Amino acid sequence: MTIINGVAENWELIWSLSFDSSQSALPRVFSPTLIEKPVLAIAAKVTQPYWNRQTIGFVNQHIDTGLIGKGLARVTKNRLIFSDELCVVIFPIASQYQLSFDLFLKVASPGELLVYEYIGV
Repeated sequence: MTIINGVAENWELIWSLSFDSSQSALPRVFSPTLIEKPVLAIAAKVTQPYWNRQTIGFVNQHIDTGLIGKGLARVTKNRLIFSDELCVVIFPIASQYQLSFDLFLKVASPGELLVYEYIGV
């Protein structure tokens, strides 16, 4: 069981992504780094108030199997991302993994995703 100590110093920003309404489509986006800790916090910010506290997409966990093609296998899928809320996600597999984000096209607003890794004890 993971016990989370609620102190800001226990979290480290590991990746951010900006998106805007000029994009005709929002393809699946993969995090550029491998992650080892099972506990993450994801913050989604959008500029249009209409989208506050709305589901704007999903986050997925992928591990590299070394098999066919890239070898990425989706382990955990479709964890909801809400705008204007901090979402804490605990993934079941804590070996090295990569994230992917599926953002809804309907969110035609400039925005930003922030991913924090829990580094505390």
